[in-house]
Amino acid sequence: MIVIDIETMPNMSIIDKLPEPKIDSRLKDQEKIGAAIKKAKQAQIDSMALSPLYGRVASVCALVGTVQEMSAAKGCTDEHERGVVVAAMRTLTLSNNARPELVTFNGITFDLPFLYTRAMVLGIDISDIGVPPLSFWTRRYSTTPHCDLCQVLAGWDRQAMRSLDEWATVLLGKSKLPFDVAAIKTLVTTDDGRSQLLEYNWRDVELTAELHARCSGYLY
Repeated sequence: MIVIDIETMPNMSIIDKLPEPKIDSRLKDQEKIGAAIKKAKQAQIDSMALSPLYGRVASVCALVGTVQEMSAAKGCTDEHERGVVVAAMRTLTLSNNARPELVTFNGITFDLPFLYTRAMVLGIDISDIGVPPLSFWTRRYSTTPHCDLCQVLAGWDRQAMRSLDEWATVLLGKSKLPFDVAAIKTLVTTDDGRSQLLEYNWRDVELTAELHARCSGYLY
């Protein structure tokens, strides 16, 4: 079994490539228009880390069987990110055509599309690594070869989805670590910062693995 989770950060080098923000067309006062544009641009910047077009993979943690695998970018450039994405892809490699059980929390709509899109943007040849295409892992209403706990626990209903922290608190009596995700772009630049990031990232993997064990026999 492979349990994997990623953390992301904004790609501050391409802020100038963000689309022009849309504001209320009914605004006529220039001062209000300027304030609205400024607010909208800041909202775009604040959400960059959630988009594989404007964000980067900052770290990846995985539990592969009983082995812990962790990798964090040592900076904010393409080359720093490339190493993390390649490490994540190697974790997903199907050796000898084996089909490992993959477990994530929201991997279908976030972690895996983000990883694969970043690999595409960075020009990483995933076929050379031996990893299957994204579609291999993103089959709706299926728990094999990929069990996305976020989807399963919500009954594949987007409106019913709850956070990892909510499910872990109720079912496990545990919670995510307190953490400021906005600080990730700074944390990756120091050894201590990367340690903090990986500790936070790894906790999510642990919670996901424990949730999977708790749900087994009940939901799948």
